Amino acid sequence: MIPSAIALMKVLVILCVTVALPVALIWGAVRFLQGTFWLLGAFARLAGGLFGRLFGFVRDTITDSLGLCGALLTTAVVLPLAVLNVLVWRWDAAGHYGRALEGELEEMGVALWRLAVGNPVRLLGLERLTEGIERRLPRLLASAPAARGGAHGSFDGFEILDTLPAGGSGARLFLARPTRDKLARWRQDGKPAPGRVVIKSFALDAGSTLPQIVRESRALEAASRLGLVCEHELDDTAFHYVMPYVPGEELDGVIAKLHARRGAAGLCPADLALVMSYASDLLYTLDRFHSEGLWHKDIKPANLIVSRGRAHLVDLGLVTPLGSAMTLTTHGTEYYRDPEMVRMALKGVKVHEVDGVKFDLYSAGALLYSMVEGSFPAHGSLSRITRACPEALQWIVRRSMGEVNTRYRSAGEMLADLRTVAMARDPHLLKPADLPSVSGRTVDWSRLGGLGPPRTTASPAPHAAPSLRRAPRSAGGVPARALVAAGLWGLFLYGTVDFLFLADAPSASASERAARRPHEPRDPRRLWARHLDADLGSAAAEGAIVVIDELGEHVDPRILGALREELEERGFEVLGGPGGEGDEREIHFVAGARRAVGLAGPDDPGAVAALERHLAADGVLQGAIWLTVAEEPESLTYRFVRPRAHGPEAARTFSVLGIADGSRPRGPARSRKRARTAASQRAAAASAHDGTGSAD
Repeated sequence: MIPSAIALMKVLVILCVTVALPVALIWGAVRFLQGTFWLLGAFARLAGGLFGRLFGFVRDTITDSLGLCGALLTTAVVLPLAVLNVLVWRWDAAGHYGRALEGELEEMGVALWRLAVGNPVRLLGLERLTEGIERRLPRLLASAPAARGGAHGSFDGFEILDTLPAGGSGARLFLARPTRDKLARWRQDGKPAPGRVVIKSFALDAGSTLPQIVRESRALEAASRLGLVCEHELDDTAFHYVMPYVPGEELDGVIAKLHARRGAAGLCPADLALVMSYASDLLYTLDRFHSEGLWHKDIKPANLIVSRGRAHLVDLGLVTPLGSAMTLTTHGTEYYRDPEMVRMALKGVKVHEVDGVKFDLYSAGALLYSMVEGSFPAHGSLSRITRACPEALQWIVRRSMGEVNTRYRSAGEMLADLRTVAMARDPHLLKPADLPSVSGRTVDWSRLGGLGPPRTTASPAPHAAPSLRRAPRSAGGVPARALVAAGLWGLFLYGTVDFLFLADAPSASASERAARRPHEPRDPRRLWARHLDADLGSAAAEGAIVVIDELGEHVDPRILGALREELEERGFEVLGGPGGEGDEREIHFVAGARRAVGLAGPDDPGAVAALERHLAADGVLQGAIWLTVAEEPESLTYRFVRPRAHGPEAARTFSVLGIADGSRPRGPARSRKRARTAASQRAAAASAHDGTGSAD
């Protein structure tokens, strides 16, 4: 009976192979053709890129040559006018024409640089070589501190380190270091005690005016409660106040660099997520201002400093109490100032008669437009976004810059919509109707940095913001149906061979049946301890570790709970993952790590390198544990990343099936086969032993 069955199965296997071989040949031919077309496409893209660079070189050379000729012609006209005004002692006009000559000479120098160096370098694809000279150096020169004069002014309790460029407020700005006594006094009073501060000083004998001093001083008490001002002092002839110094780069410079990398294509998904995080920082700060009854009134890219991955709102020069009885003014920056506010100011409306909150939200929408589009909204609310951008994000910009009565009611309401877009799995699939302000659903505010719900609205039905977790990626480019077919054929052949291999074995004994029983669920603590010993065995038990959790909901939460318990037992502070406190500090570190990796996965070397740099720059985090669903069924990929000085550990994939959903699954097929074979061998040995004799 058994030999007949074996012969029959062998015939079936031969038939299956006979059928599968043509299928495999056809599939191989299709893949060969796909590879051939991809190779041809790559050559076409290469040829197109070379042609594009050559065309750009010719175009830029012609443009710069024409610009050089135009600057020479303008100089030839302006130079006699400047000399003539000097001869007739008209110094103001001579200075005017002299500044015009300076601008034309600058244009000539730039054109000569591009013709001699810049354009050939870009033709060869070496533009990063001159990026510092062409982009960063001009901004560096423009923002250089003013030359030190004879007298800086005297401020008790401060050591003046340098001067900073002043704006149009008529003030002088000094970078200073507080003395030890000053810092101790601030700490005793419960005030912030930064190591470096900015002193904004007004003096009547230095050209400041009394209206400037009054405008700057009217909201400082409220700003002090927010921790934005350390102290302020006013006497008969001078006034100054002290603010914490925020080192970093102005937001407009950061935006220019982001758009320079992509050009007219618009921001990539990672950069788009970054600018949305900057806008979220602004809205969170504005909510604090408005809660204290303050209207910032001068929101623009130059007034936001990007430091350590966050945007900080600075410059209190136009801050106004929302309930002020003063007449509304037109102060602010064009393109970021609400035109409706200007019309009301011309009518003599008082500040307390308008809703300054909505004017700040207009400026926030204009700023968000600038970050997405790469330029200022020249046509106000009618400005269109032409770069690639999710529809829901465009709707947020339009609503914040629309008519006053249709705008957001608070910064918290706008922040809820913006964070919903930022946390969506695919922001381009999100519709405006899905946003909390439209759908009437509330947001899990604990996930928005601790910001409370809008104070002017009732709480609608509960709604949790979408998760940032991504589904596991499929194999590169292989059709899903081909994978399914190949998998089914493989399982069939494997089962057939397995049956034939075990057909000659004795019948199953009790020990064999015991070996076939499902394995007991494994202890998740022991699972993590084995892997963490290899990664953290030599690490000092101090600092914090951030967990980037991208596991699916089908994975038992006990897995991450066991990871948190194991890390805390080793002395580390765990940031992120379930069981965290969800405070602003934890969300800041987790968001910083997510911004560093963008939308890539742990198998992307660029994302891992970016995470290494982020950890090295942060200085607080000991490392990052990056978890994502593996391509193997019911498994996860674990990667431990250290700062740049150490380098990342290799990614490892291991099964979590034994503790998923409380099930008791069977082990892998190979392990089951080994167990059955070993059990059969032990049964045969026991039978032989019984046949030769026993202790009895």
